Amino acid sequence: MKVAIYSRGLDEEIEQHIKILMQELALQGAASVIYAPLVTESLAHNLQSFDYTIFSDASGLDDSVQCLISLGGDG
Repeated sequence: MKVAIYSRGLDEEIEQHIKILMQELALQGAASVIYAPLVTESLAHNLQSFDYTIFSDASGLDDSVQCLISLGGDG
């Protein structure tokens, strides 16, 4: 399974949620694709032990992505 992770903004709280989500996806054997603007130096440092790729826009997501998780929002 391949899962894309997206969020419009990045703050410390979202960064922690991404790390927890990546841990769970790894436990389930899922591959991760993260929205490029989220991969700051700090987040990349926290995700060193995970295997993931990066996408910049919808064209970077192919048919192998089975799920997209969007973090944050207006409720």
